[in-house]
Amino acid sequence: MIFHAGMLAWILSTALMPVIGFYASVALPQGFTVDIGNGRFAVIDSRGIGDIPAMSFKLDWQRNRYEGQYVVERAAGVTISMMTEGGYKNSEEVLRINSPVSRHGYGIMLEGGALSPLFIARDNKGAVVFDSFVNLSNETAVEDSFKIPVAGIIVHTRFFPDVFKEGNEYGTRSSEPKNPAFGIRAVRNEEPFKDVWKGVVKKGEVVPFDGLTLEFADIKPVVTVQVVKDPTYWGIYAGWLLIVAGLVIRYAPFLTGKKDVK
Repeated sequence: MIFHAGMLAWILSTALMPVIGFYASVALPQGFTVDIGNGRFAVIDSRGIGDIPAMSFKLDWQRNRYEGQYVVERAAGVTISMMTEGGYKNSEEVLRINSPVSRHGYGIMLEGGALSPLFIARDNKGAVVFDSFVNLSNETAVEDSFKIPVAGIIVHTRFFPDVFKEGNEYGTRSSEPKNPAFGIRAVRNEEPFKDVWKGVVKKGEVVPFDGLTLEFADIKPVVTVQVVKDPTYWGIYAGWLLIVAGLVIRYAPFLTGKKDVK
């Protein structure tokens, strides 16, 4: 009976999870305040039957600890604002991966982080035709791309966090963004295999091509945080405890050498 009660508790909790739970991922560019209902930066995977919480986040700083080429620890300082019964409450938190903080029933945890570059493109009259932080791969081994729609240009990129040049070859000394640069290969939409410009652009540099100028103007951290409210996990824990207790009670006589007398 105890075993089956645990099974029922586990099944009921699992079934209720999408109904009453809240799950969201929020991307936070440094220096911007992002509301959890902002569809551009937040993805709500499940909101259950409740309302979207009145909650916003601001990334104040982000730091990584490196060992060789690898990030072994990420940390982010985030200001969290949330509406409570007493009004808006602000708290400054340090978030780490696998180390959630709990605020007003919501668990908030750092999911990941990256660097986002700001590219600015101008036409031959100096008018800005593109001005945006871009979500691009931070892996040197991975080529990524973004579009400049007005100009009909696709810009293929490769990130060098700590760029160096040896002969005609470029590389990166480490994964730390000490001297960031992007390898750029620009093509037209209608001629995807013909480069209109190819080279490496460091932060602050401007390159001209095909009637445009492209500036690598800035680079800022962007982190992703998970926001979770799931009261059903208590039912899951209780269900597992009952299941284990039921199994122990049932099989304890066999483990101790005692058997039921019929």
